[in-house]
Amino acid sequence: MLKRVKFDESSMVVAGDGGSEEGGISHHRRILGMLRENPNMIRTFGRELFRHKVGAHLDARWRDGFAAPPVRIKINLTRLCNLRCQMCIQDRRDAEKEKFSWNDPRNQLPLEPWVKLLDETMPFMPLIALTGGEPLMYPHFRGFIRAAKERRFVVELITNGTLLDREAEFLVREGVEFVIVSIDGPEEFHDRIRGQKGAYRAAVAGVQSLLDARRQRNAARPLVSLNCTISKTNLAVVDQMMPIASRLGVDVLNYLHTIFDSPENAARHNRIFSEEWVRSKGLEVVFPSLPDGEYYESEIGPEDVPLLEELAAKVQRHGQSPLMVSFSPNLSARKIRPYYLDLHHPFSETCKCLWTDCRILPDGSIIPCLHVRGGNINDGPFLEVWNCPQIRNFRKLVAKRLFPGCARCCCRVY
Repeated sequence: MLKRVKFDESSMVVAGDGGSEEGGISHHRRILGMLRENPNMIRTFGRELFRHKVGAHLDARWRDGFAAPPVRIKINLTRLCNLRCQMCIQDRRDAEKEKFSWNDPRNQLPLEPWVKLLDETMPFMPLIALTGGEPLMYPHFRGFIRAAKERRFVVELITNGTLLDREAEFLVREGVEFVIVSIDGPEEFHDRIRGQKGAYRAAVAGVQSLLDARRQRNAARPLVSLNCTISKTNLAVVDQMMPIASRLGVDVLNYLHTIFDSPENAARHNRIFSEEWVRSKGLEVVFPSLPDGEYYESEIGPEDVPLLEELAAKVQRHGQSPLMVSFSPNLSARKIRPYYLDLHHPFSETCKCLWTDCRILPDGSIIPCLHVRGGNINDGPFLEVWNCPQIRNFRKLVAKRLFPGCARCCCRVY
């Protein structure tokens, strides 16, 4: 079945043949193979392209807060997680179970409401993106995947990878299109950031098993990506992720610029989102909109900017074959300094996500962002909840301006 993973003592990356036979396969060939295996990808991504380029803009301008059905549904299946990562707010959420119902694992939905959601959304076939917590810890994970693939949805899975080894063959067999694994640097740095010794080896073993299963089945799916979140802890070594990803044999390496905020900016945001103001705008918010501790405070300073600029230059020199390397958000070199050092920098006041993406939490709550509550998928037909009055009113506000809490959101336009 799956071969033993062997580690190189110097670089601690996988040695052996994992992904090496596939290293010469171009991204174009793999995507074509994925389209043959699930032609619905054309429909899903064609609609997503139209919505991002044209449709969302038209809705924001002319439809009084209404939006066409989402092109992407982001489902937090569970808040359960087996890691405690430096840049994650999971600990804060665990401490707020009483106030924020969706943070309590006891409130996570069983499989049936999710299957009902899939049935309701089949007519417009959005991409289904699964995250958490750690989605592989959701007790009905396999049932959800089977239900989604029986209905020919395009599925994306975001995981810390530590439990991936046991699910690798299943994911390939079911035809999941995208698997994204978080690895934040060489072993020592990854384990420190993720808060658990052995996390790196478990994640790498999971990726290796996934690539082996894909090759053994001669399958195009899944496209396998690594996400590397940039932080002060790993900034000096993040460039090592390119050789790690290449030797492992994955298809994509994506560097994530940190999503962060500051106490001062959060306080400024919460002064705007006062209870009186929220009521006057027809919103429903679980207060405070941006709680103390429910955001990451970046430690990157002016002395670190040259390293970030050097990383961007290395990625540009690297090219895109056979390993595709990207950034999210995709900042130009001149935007790196203000992104990290100036929360008040006047970037574009544009966000499309409220018109294109729906975020659903483990208890079924639709909370687009900033603790704005939009109802629950159990409240009625999905499209009615998607365009409920609270969310429509929020869209109308965001169409005019962004808020301090939006400063470093990954969804906005920079």
